[in-house]
Amino acid sequence: MDAVADFVERFNAKDFDGIGKLMASDYSYAEPMFPELRDAEAHVELMRQVAQARPDRRIDVVRRLPGAAGAVVEATWSGTPAEGGDTLRLACVFAFDVDTTGKVRRLRGYYDLPR
Repeated sequence: MDAVADFVERFNAKDFDGIGKLMASDYSYAEPMFPELRDAEAHVELMRQVAQARPDRRIDVVRRLPGAAGAVVEATWSGTPAEGGDTLRLACVFAFDVDTTGKVRRLRGYYDLPR
């Protein structure tokens, strides 16, 4: 099982329960737009809320750089508001730390935000 590829695939499929199963018990998530989330349930709930606001949101991987305990993924995050409007497209980088059991322990997201 490849937790990083699975995470992206399940994110794009809106399989939030499946994403939760990929997260370690000491999971944490941080990115510039939100305070750090220190548990899997909080991040899954945030993903559900974002999916309601931007139902077609997705991550398209540009490239992946594997590491000893995870990977860094360069991607494009995109999503259109539920009420219509312009699609937001953000260049981003995700740093995945995967533990020895194959669970995502830590995820950091970095976005090229519009000014």
